[in-house]
Amino acid sequence: MLTERRAAVLWSLIEEYISTATPVPSQVIARNYGLGVSPATIRNEMAQLEEEGYIYQPHTSAGRVPSPKGYRYYVEALLREKDLTPEEQRTIRHQFHQVSRDIDELVRLSAAILSRMLSTVAIVTTPRLAEPRLRLLDLISLKEFSVLLLLVFQNASFRQQIISTLQDMSQEDLNTIARKLTALYSGLTGAEIEEREDVLTDFERQVSTTVLEMMAAEQRETASVPYLEGIAQLLGQPEFAKAERARLLMELLERKDTLNAMLAQAPENAELRVIIGSEEPSSAFQDLSVVLGRYGAPHRASGIVGVVGPMRMQYSKAFSTLRFLSDTMSEIIEQMYD
Repeated sequence: MLTERRAAVLWSLIEEYISTATPVPSQVIARNYGLGVSPATIRNEMAQLEEEGYIYQPHTSAGRVPSPKGYRYYVEALLREKDLTPEEQRTIRHQFHQVSRDIDELVRLSAAILSRMLSTVAIVTTPRLAEPRLRLLDLISLKEFSVLLLLVFQNASFRQQIISTLQDMSQEDLNTIARKLTALYSGLTGAEIEEREDVLTDFERQVSTTVLEMMAAEQRETASVPYLEGIAQLLGQPEFAKAERARLLMELLERKDTLNAMLAQAPENAELRVIIGSEEPSSAFQDLSVVLGRYGAPHRASGIVGVVGPMRMQYSKAFSTLRFLSDTMSEIIEQMYD
C-alpha cells in the first residue's frame, strides 16, 4: 500500500499522462496538481514509485509514464469515477428509445455511442439466450396445402418456415390452432415443450414437431455476435501513430480467436472487469487495456459490452459510460421479456 503522498503523486502523474500522452516531469505535477510540496519532494516520491515498478522512464525522457502495475493501482485504489451528466444520460436514453425493439440496432447503437464518447474501439455482443423461449406462434395460409409457421421468441427474434398440409385449411382454423399452441407453449423452451403430453390432432402434432426443429435451429444460431466500432478513433491515438503499430492493431482486432478469448473473460455479474496490458494472457494485448461488462435479463439473455483502448484510456469515463449503457440496455432487454 502506498503512502498518501506517494499515491497522490501517482494519481497526478497518471491523470496528466492520460490527458497529454507525454512523459510527465515532476515540475508539471508540482505546477498543476496543488500537492503542497516542492518539485524536489515529488522527484523523490517518483523515484520510489519507479523503484517499486509503478512508473518508468521511457528512453532518455526527463519525465515518467505509468506501468501496467501503476495503472492497476490507479484503477483499484485511486480512481475517482464520475457519473455521466444528466444531459449525456438523456441523449443516450433518447437514442435507445428510437431502436428499443430491434436487437441488432440496439447493439450497433451501443457500440457507436461507446466509441464516440471514449475514442476507443467498442465491442458489444448481441444478447444470447441460455435457451430460446417461445413467445407466440402464428399460422398463415399461403396457398392450397401450404402454411407459413411463424415463431416469435422472448428476445423479439423470430423464425419462419413453410409447412405442407394434407388438407386445405381455412385461416380461421389456423388461427384457432395457433391460439391453442401459443397458450400451451408460450414461455417454454424446446426441451420443456418436448416433455409435454398434450392431446393434439395430427396437424397440431406436425406443427409441434416443426416448432421443436425451429427452436433447435434458433439455439444453434444464436451465438453472440460481436459488433466492433471505432477502429478509426483508436488509430487516431498517439500510441498508434506509427504504421507498424497500426497494422498490428488491425490484425489483432480481425482475429476471431483472439477476440473470443478476450470476451470469455467478461464478468458473469454486474461488475466491470479490467484487463491492463500484460495481464491479458495473449501477448497481443500487451499495449492495450480492456474494460468488459455485461448487460441483459438475468438467467434469460445476456450480452457483453466493452471497450479496447490504449493503457492510457480514460478509465473514469469508461467505467461510468459502460455502467450507464449496460444498465440502460438491461432495462430494454428485460422489457422484451415482460
